[in-house]
Amino acid sequence: MRSLLLVVMLAAFFGVGCQAPQAPQAPQEPAARFDVDHVFLFSEQDGPEAELFEAAGFIVWPRTNQHSDQGTTGRYIYLDNVYIELLWVHDEALAEANIPRANSDFNRRQAWSGDPGVSPIGIGLRDHRYEELAPAAEYAYKADWMGPQPENVLGVFTPSDRLNEPWVFRMPNHWTREPRTRFEGEWAERLNHPNGARRLTEAVFELPQDELSEPLRIMEGDGRFRFLTGSENHLVTLTFDEGAQGRVEDFRPALPLVIRY
Repeated sequence: MRSLLLVVMLAAFFGVGCQAPQAPQAPQEPAARFDVDHVFLFSEQDGPEAELFEAAGFIVWPRTNQHSDQGTTGRYIYLDNVYIELLWVHDEALAEANIPRANSDFNRRQAWSGDPGVSPIGIGLRDHRYEELAPAAEYAYKADWMGPQPENVLGVFTPSDRLNEPWVFRMPNHWTREPRTRFEGEWAERLNHPNGARRLTEAVFELPQDELSEPLRIMEGDGRFRFLTGSENHLVTLTFDEGAQGRVEDFRPALPLVIRY
């Protein structure tokens, strides 16, 4: 009996036969560096397309925001982890003067409905490793509306000669907190849309051209969104909550946007 007890004690001490061998864990895929922080769409003056969002059960923010020296103004629809902006040029001269800084012509993007070769879409990226070197060539865009702080800049990835692509840029981390963590009280209540859409789970951008610029290919490979080339027209499809309700809102032809939730 003493011999048996001694064997049991030694086995416990050395871990012999006490646990089944652990199966090796599969290596986890690295977390994506980029998420979509917001999508903007060039709209008509004063963003009348906001009424389409309200009719679809979305709450439109009661405030507009003017980007003074950029010559644009925006209206907003905030959700838990993303927002949609309706953007229009309120001052063509300012927008023209801003082309060298923004590395893009917002006047031409505003006139997208008459020029199918121009994209009316912008994509602001949330960069989870913002302090690291960007994985693609970027242009630093600094405008007065961003404030005097030197760190308040946009890193623009879209080449200036690619008006046929969305204007894609990354932003400082303090600008990209998810709306659900930013707002309180009555402002947080505006995230509770009557249609029940809450959290962006997929973003797909369709483009008419056959090939993406190199920076956008890199962005796609390192983020939670997709670019599809060869489409008939420019189109954004945003899916919320993995499409759990089976609902689809199509904002065409007013906006190149489809929302699934």
